[in-house]
Amino acid sequence: MAIIALIAVYFTLSGGETIVALLLMGYSFVTQLFPALIFSLMPRNWAARDGAICGILAGVATVAATSLTHTTFGKLFPALPEALKDLNIGIIALVINFIVLGVVSALTQRRPVSVAAHGGE
Repeated sequence: MAIIALIAVYFTLSGGETIVALLLMGYSFVTQLFPALIFSLMPRNWAARDGAICGILAGVATVAATSLTHTTFGKLFPALPEALKDLNIGIIALVINFIVLGVVSALTQRRPVSVAAHGGE
């Protein structure tokens, strides 16, 4: 606990922007659990475990890459309208998370084994 407190004091004294960036990155990381949680609560959960894991990893990687390189959505796509340029990267990572979750789940869905395929056994 003392080490974490010293790190927080260091970040605060070296500039408040760093601690705010860490806080925003932490919230964006936790947000990446949302799609897997929502699909796990559905009565007919079509999301595969591999899809949920890949979605979380894609979202976290997006947040980490953009936060550590200080890249914004506006810098990536300068032709977009101002309202879209100001989107938080956590929301963009969440959209990427949903897309990856859906694609990987669709590709890895277990299909029912037909009786005819196994010679009637």
